[in-house]
Amino acid sequence: MDGWALLVSVLAFVVSGTAMVIAWWQLVLQRDAAGGRGIIFEVHRPIHREDRIRGELVVSDDYFVLVNLAGNDLYEVAIHLERDGQQLEFGDAGYLDETPETLRRLTCEDEPLTWEFNLRADDAKDLWCVLSWAAPYGPGLRTDAVRRPLAPPHELERWRWFRSFRLIQWVEEWGARRRWRWARRVLSRPHRVGEWRRVPGRDLKPGQSPINSRPLSAKDRPR
Repeated sequence: MDGWALLVSVLAFVVSGTAMVIAWWQLVLQRDAAGGRGIIFEVHRPIHREDRIRGELVVSDDYFVLVNLAGNDLYEVAIHLERDGQQLEFGDAGYLDETPETLRRLTCEDEPLTWEFNLRADDAKDLWCVLSWAAPYGPGLRTDAVRRPLAPPHELERWRWFRSFRLIQWVEEWGARRRWRWARRVLSRPHRVGEWRRVPGRDLKPGQSPINSRPLSAKDRPR
């Protein structure tokens, strides 16, 4: 009888553990579905210009930004330029007066969001184009974003929130409410809750895609 009880207990533990893993995986999939999947975000520099203005050589480039969706809808969609993690303001080198308006909603059936502008090469060399949107997280919202540099090779990066960011915020808020000065000074000071990370990309070779599925040649096969 004790053996049967032990077996039932083990099975119950396995079933409950499996249910927790499935629930966690569904939560991860739901979070990813509400995140950056299905977003086409491109930055192109199609035209390079060299003009002489009052005898001075001015080098500039035309830029073309494209945002299109192939999946979930996005809300509060915005595009801006930033340098060293700060959005450009009036008076900053590379600041543009006209930027795309924030879209309350962007769907895969809408026309692509585009932005064309011209910048001097010296002003654009350290600028990033940032695409941001509001994403549901738990009982509230948080901002998700991707970005590309204006300078080639335009590698894509995505903002990743730390898993402990809610705990960090709770500690900061808790410390700010303490009467002890040392607690407010140490615990309530802001800490990083996320960082930019490069999105790795790997191009498919001929024969690896349903669009081009011819047999791999000898030189394309792994050795």
